[in-house]
Amino acid sequence: MKKFTTLVLAATCTLGACKDMKEMDALSKNIEEKYGVKQIEVTNSNNTSLIVTFQNTRYNDSSDEVKQRIAKEIGKIAPGFITTFKVKSGSVKFSAKKGASIVVAGYSVTTSNTFDMGIGDTNQ
Repeated sequence: MKKFTTLVLAATCTLGACKDMKEMDALSKNIEEKYGVKQIEVTNSNNTSLIVTFQNTRYNDSSDEVKQRIAKEIGKIAPGFITTFKVKSGSVKFSAKKGASIVVAGYSVTTSNTFDMGIGDTNQ
């Protein structure tokens, strides 16, 4: 599904948006490789803030200290991948979705924790 979504976005994006998408995709791949996970989503908010989501990964059960450390590590590398806008802030979300959605009836429960990347902090 991720590849299909990327293909559709690539087909409909403008030149600036394409560069932005490529940069976020490169960051996503770097994070996937570094942490050995596959379900990473990178988005931006108002062209100033990055949001990195670890969706259903082994890190969901990690301690808050481990999650905060990961967020700070990503905060150190993320701005280097993005040139289309100045990254002023960022957060890392660890999200777990459980359950199934069925056309007629279904359920899903999503839990998440969000941690600040510390971008712009002087005490990183």
